[in-house]
Amino acid sequence: MKMRMLATSPRPGNRSFITPFLLKRSEFHSDADNNVSDMETLIQTRCKSGTLKSEEALGYFNSMIQIEPIPSYWTFNCLFGALSKMKQYSAVVSMYKQLMGCRQFQPDVSTMNIFMNCMCRLNRVDLGFSILALTLKYGLEPDAYSLNALLHGLCKNSSLSEAMELFRKIEEKGYPCDEFTYSTIINGLCKAGKTCMALKMLKEMQEHRKSKLNPSCYTPALVTFVKKGE
Repeated sequence: MKMRMLATSPRPGNRSFITPFLLKRSEFHSDADNNVSDMETLIQTRCKSGTLKSEEALGYFNSMIQIEPIPSYWTFNCLFGALSKMKQYSAVVSMYKQLMGCRQFQPDVSTMNIFMNCMCRLNRVDLGFSILALTLKYGLEPDAYSLNALLHGLCKNSSLSEAMELFRKIEEKGYPCDEFTYSTIINGLCKAGKTCMALKMLKEMQEHRKSKLNPSCYTPALVTFVKKGE
């Protein structure tokens, strides 16, 4: 009976879903922990299934923020990540703002990265940088994903000079870069017609072994040469 109740697809305002989880830690310590664990398992499974719908995700979120103790950041990250894959960027931003109003919730760098990426996808790279500042304020260390989101947003908005400036600062400060960092910049250079600069960067990567070369790094340059007939 309990598992059938947990499997009910949530909808905004569907109290039948949330009722099993609305237990106060002070009154039912072990039951509360078990129920939150059951809910987290259910939500993570649904997010990984690839069949999660946006309305269902909203129902889960509305339930999660009413529970004591609040579920872990990992479960929220799963939900936000699934919505991002559906390109529901505005929904993620709205949920994030509500979540940050919950005093019990402590984000990790992945939470901030997802929010930052959504802002950049919505062409609000300026707010993406604000989230980067907030990430540092929380005492979290930005990773390659954080910086890739900002670089991609700048290149997408044809702000190549700003993207290059950020990239150089990333290198100077020793922040982590991966093949996606380089492929983002190389792709941006090629689209701007700066193929020679892209090739120079590829050469630097190869000589200094800054990152593993993969097709995403050199394909943009090859495509540009083919289009130019070179």
